Amino acid sequence: MARSRVFGPVGRLPWNASYWPWPGGCVRPSSKAFAAIASVALSALTFADDALPRFRETKPAWMGERDDPGADGWASEVFSAAAARQLGRLARWMEAEPGEGIDLAVLAHESFTAGAVRASRLRVVYEQGSLRVRRPAPEGIEADDDTVTGVKGLENALAAVLEPLRNTAQRRVKFEVFGVTARSPSGNGPVSTRVRWQVVGRTASGSLQLNAIWSCDWEFSSSGVALLRSIEVEEYEEIVFTGPGATLFSDCTESVLGADPAFNKQLRFGNEYWMRRMQSVLGIDNYGHHGLAVGDVNGDGLEDVYVCQTGGMPNRLFVQNADGTARDVSADAGVDFMERTHAALLIDLDNDGDQDLVLATQASLLFLANDGTGRFEKVGESMISAYSLAAADYDADGDLDVYATAYVAPSEWDRQGGLGLQPLPYHDANNGAANVLVRNDGEWTFTDVTSETGLDVNNRRWSFAAAWADYDGDGDQDLYVANDFGRNNLYRNDGGRFVDVAAEAGVEDSASGMSVSWGDYDGDGRLDLYVGNMFSSAGNRIVPQDGFQPGAGESVKSDFRRFARGNTLFRNNGDGTFRDVSEAAGVTMGRWAWSSPFVDLNNDGWEDLVVGNGYITNENSGDL
Repeated sequence: MARSRVFGPVGRLPWNASYWPWPGGCVRPSSKAFAAIASVALSALTFADDALPRFRETKPAWMGERDDPGADGWASEVFSAAAARQLGRLARWMEAEPGEGIDLAVLAHESFTAGAVRASRLRVVYEQGSLRVRRPAPEGIEADDDTVTGVKGLENALAAVLEPLRNTAQRRVKFEVFGVTARSPSGNGPVSTRVRWQVVGRTASGSLQLNAIWSCDWEFSSSGVALLRSIEVEEYEEIVFTGPGATLFSDCTESVLGADPAFNKQLRFGNEYWMRRMQSVLGIDNYGHHGLAVGDVNGDGLEDVYVCQTGGMPNRLFVQNADGTARDVSADAGVDFMERTHAALLIDLDNDGDQDLVLATQASLLFLANDGTGRFEKVGESMISAYSLAAADYDADGDLDVYATAYVAPSEWDRQGGLGLQPLPYHDANNGAANVLVRNDGEWTFTDVTSETGLDVNNRRWSFAAAWADYDGDGDQDLYVANDFGRNNLYRNDGGRFVDVAAEAGVEDSASGMSVSWGDYDGDGRLDLYVGNMFSSAGNRIVPQDGFQPGAGESVKSDFRRFARGNTLFRNNGDGTFRDVSEAAGVTMGRWAWSSPFVDLNNDGWEDLVVGNGYITNENSGDL
């Protein structure tokens, strides 16, 4: 077999035209070619923020027409938008102090009716330390015979809901319509919407959060205004947190990094600030596809953090001080690369006891050796553009090997501003870039063994994340790959050769795979699987409608419904197969999910789940 070796030790690379328009060869800031371009872009930093030009956005007429669901015959989306406007008014009423809100008469139909929207009998379903969760007792909300009618009835019902929040401050209310059903086939008459509702407020001793799902019936006036006919509660829970800061976690960014220039002069401003000041030729983007790695780089027993950044910004290595603060040492450590970097690993590649560094950049895969003090030397490079990395000793030879997911080739993705190549077909795409397994052969020599090991099967699937684990308990490391736009892979390791068994194991999970995590959530000794996808309220509304892809078969529509559902929890059956327990476990709603690791947050011995979500927030505090 022809061996594909990574280059040996090399110096700093010059501009690489093959990766235009991005700076190639993973250039350090001292590169003359890069510095010349950077000096032009960074000259804009002399302008104050309020001195930069601002433009009023104008949309051509055709764009407004394309964004009009009514023009396309999508009555359900017209109904949804009308209901959402009224729910927005209702949210403002619930956030306001008594007497300051809007008149509920503009929201409610004269014949409005509702039962109890908050159960009087709640039971504690979870309580530990500072956290308590209550839900309706087994007899349910239906046991409360408190039917109300009319506008005054709506006001009384909402007052009952808000009673626990009466003494809260900084109250925030959000509604989200995720289901629409016309009561009559013609689309005339009442319309029912399923609505997710959440309110959070600070209390004197902590905070209170209410979560609910409502089924709301609406009547539309002749002028198109949606008026509430009824509210029925499907789910309800109250979460009480007692403790300082009013949240489970405290933002300690400034206390840890605030004294460091890297934070004060760059990180604290956010990506939008720099996008308005830097040329796109430097590789800056707003997608946020940049990870981090945690490890002890200098052997002092404290965990340090390596932060990947967008193009034109130096990656940062923050070394932890004894007092819990951290300082940026990336330049001194030789790891302040300014190439757009998606992922990093801090792992011991040469078995010398310290943490080496692997970087997945826009241009290549980099291997850097740690000298034991936290200084790194680039000792290998492979021209592989990767999005995420996962390491394991797949062949049991005593050293760590690296799997890199490629998602899509940079030359394709960057055409037309990131819209050059589209996933085809959208729900089961197979036109992404090939992932790569790089075997560690020692002495800083690595070999591409993707085809040799069987991992080139089903290997064009827009892969975004991967994780190793011995799910079948046979002593070797298996591999799960989460793919955007379609089915995922579960590669079973059979003595160093891999077979994709995702279909037979029941874990293809055809959706928008963003992350994967292994953990034993039920304590049965077997590794279970959690996959981060994207919950879509719009998808949940639109896909069930008759007008959605009327010519498509039921299997295709089922795939699209699955796309919109959200995250997935697979329980390991112990026989090589898994069971989807997501909805029973209540873990599908992760919003636009990214990272989703298992972690025991409260040290009670049970694996909890943390889901990072959102997308390109900028200054919009509402986000998604």
